[in-house]
Amino acid sequence: MAELEGLTRYIAYIDYDRSLMLWHIATELCYQEEASVGENHKEREFSKIISDYMMYLLMKQPKLMSEVAGIGKIRFRDTLAEAKKFFRNREF
Repeated sequence: MAELEGLTRYIAYIDYDRSLMLWHIATELCYQEEASVGENHKEREFSKIISDYMMYLLMKQPKLMSEVAGIGKIRFRDTLAEAKKFFRNREF
């Protein structure tokens, strides 16, 4: 239960669109990492589908996902730039 409480800051104290992007990145990293393991295949696939769909809505239907239409695209662009810099510096 303590692990779940630690995740609250990534849900309750952050903007909805930013939270979606953070969880999408986390889902993608876990999905790719665990692909070689082969366990929990159905759960992994379902999580990936939901995550991809939520990002689709954020990017293609911003009025449904954010109070400020277009902010998701701006944050996505900024997050993508930060992720590229992060992975480039670590030679992934």
